[in-house]
Amino acid sequence: MLLPIGHEKMTVRRWPVVTLGIIVVTVLLHAFTSLGEAAREQRAMGAMLEARILYLQHPGLGICAPLKPYVGAVPALPGLPSLGNGDEPDAPDVAKQYEAACADLAAATDGLTAQRFGYVPARANLAGLVTYVFVHADWWHVLGNMWFLFLCGLALEDRWGRLAFAVYYVVGGVVAAGAHHLLTGDPSASLIGASGAVAAAMGAFLVLFASTKIRFVAFFAFRIFSFEAPAYVMLPMWAAVEMLYALVASSSGTAHWAHAGGFLFGAATAGAFRVLGVDRTLDDRVERAAVLGGDPRIDTARALVTKGESEQAVAMLEGLAQEKKDSIHVWQALRDAARASGNAAALERATSQVRRLAERTKRTEQTEQTKG
Repeated sequence: MLLPIGHEKMTVRRWPVVTLGIIVVTVLLHAFTSLGEAAREQRAMGAMLEARILYLQHPGLGICAPLKPYVGAVPALPGLPSLGNGDEPDAPDVAKQYEAACADLAAATDGLTAQRFGYVPARANLAGLVTYVFVHADWWHVLGNMWFLFLCGLALEDRWGRLAFAVYYVVGGVVAAGAHHLLTGDPSASLIGASGAVAAAMGAFLVLFASTKIRFVAFFAFRIFSFEAPAYVMLPMWAAVEMLYALVASSSGTAHWAHAGGFLFGAATAGAFRVLGVDRTLDDRVERAAVLGGDPRIDTARALVTKGESEQAVAMLEGLAQEKKDSIHVWQALRDAARASGNAAALERATSQVRRLAERTKRTEQTEQTKG
């Protein structure tokens, strides 16, 4: 058994409220939906057995829709009479009994959490494309997914910001469900669990933090081992295993195609964000929000420049620059205000600071990319 327990990017500039919020909501929802689920499962199992026995005894009845996931396309057994043609005197009674059993099975299965909130490809229930991410089969399922989300979500939310990460998480889950819909071998089975959305987060983490060292704990032969390995080694290995299982073990009961689809979507999206500059823009917004700490003076100064009161804006921003000497956003605002006011000395000083801070940021990024 191999379990990741941490990595170098677990320090953040702001509280990861979206990641923590998703974890709390998911755990609470599982606790709530688990109440009475055992009784609902027992009822569904009893209804399934009753309907299945009737069908196997009288295959001429045909397989009703609620029973198909449990029986499949089972051919009629040779030598048994087909009901509905008058060959058996009790045919109407048996047919009614079978109809009632199928109706009871439909009601029982519809009450299960997986059917109510999961995504079923055969039904193409659109709401389930979102809700399936927040429901799980058991506590190990939910805790495992939330731990992986915590490890990847911290870094991604800190990089892209709260709103962008929240939207990305939901979209990643939808794309993962789409991959499952197109490639699953059992379209009648419900898809539940956050693993598709978490896989999307893992794919993005690989692209943005490829050289980050991840610490693992391994359990083998009753011994515990700990080691570190870079993301660019471990995450592609995980994705390759999921793809292999998707190709050769389609009936394993695990949504491997959702995992593979989510991971590829995450890697492709993060790569596109980097090429198009979206990643840098989002990161700059987070930096500005984190460094300014909600200080309204920079926005007030920009508003003064717009109104033609540039000298007042320069004075305000020079005071702010003394407080936050390493904030490139403050110096950029001061540079713009100084240019508008014609203050050559302030413009030269601010331009020099912007250049210095930009070069320092570039060197830091280059070091992170080559490290490890």
